[in-house]
Amino acid sequence: MRWALVPLMTAWAARTGASLGHVPRPTDAPQARSAGVDSDRVLVFGSGPAVGWGVLSHDLALPGSLARALSARTGRGVDVEALFSPQTTARSAVADLDDRDLGRYDAIVVTLGGNDALTLTSVRAWRRELSAFLRLLVRTSGRSTQVFMLGVQPIRSVPGFGGPFGTIADRHAAVLNEATAVMCRALPRTTFVPLTARPGVAADRFRTAEDYRHWAGILAATMAGPLDAEHARGARPAAESPGGDHAP
Repeated sequence: MRWALVPLMTAWAARTGASLGHVPRPTDAPQARSAGVDSDRVLVFGSGPAVGWGVLSHDLALPGSLARALSARTGRGVDVEALFSPQTTARSAVADLDDRDLGRYDAIVVTLGGNDALTLTSVRAWRRELSAFLRLLVRTSGRSTQVFMLGVQPIRSVPGFGGPFGTIADRHAAVLNEATAVMCRALPRTTFVPLTARPGVAADRFRTAEDYRHWAGILAATMAGPLDAEHARGARPAAESPGGDHAP
């Protein structure tokens, strides 16, 4: 039954995605900073929430919101860089990482799965492709780098992705999230972070700064403890100023 739906879901997702051309998204440099000492360096990678749909700057999107939320919990500075593409999937993630030097980050936040949920990527393929990607992150990042894998956001909470097909994608996202949580528990330095929609928000309203603050709060609550522990141990990647090329 799922295989019969795949062409229909893929066509629906492509048609709906094409209609997002009018939705605002950041055009500034994909980075944000919260001032402070002994700053944590964070990479946000992937699609969906990493893109910043609905706002005009990365300071209002996930990078800025996360920098402020995490700094408020740790008392340290936070430097966040984003590397993203609306089309990134578990299969394309390794190529889309673009040979980024991961050894200089204290934390890597991964947001993948929305595209895979929309096109009904099989759980078997999801496990294979995402596991390979997460293992690559663990292997090529610093020994103290923490990886935080975001769950797929509720598909029906995204404007335009409701209706019967949205319900199907939402159910598949829940299955992918369950598989992801199991994978993360089996990997070192890797934590699954469920992602919820902001309560009481109409499904036909696109993202605002409040949505990114909501997600950043969820992330910061999970990230602060492991990052504090690494600071206490003195296990940090070699210091390096954020910069370099950024791929949208």
